[in-house]
Amino acid sequence: MVDLGTLGGYRSDAYAINSQGQVVGDSRNALGFTHAFVWTAEGGMVDLGTLGGGQSSA
Repeated sequence: MVDLGTLGGYRSDAYAINSQGQVVGDSRNALGFTHAFVWTAEGGMVDLGTLGGGQSSA
């Protein structure tokens, strides 16, 4: 088990992992909005943004 961290908020949820170890899910940011993320061991959690909306999930 690995702690993926958050995007600055209080929670994150992982939904899928691929054969390369990339994890996708969503996390609350410091403002309380939910944003999709991708996580890798090399780069950590990366905010994928919202494509113009208020929230997103992957």
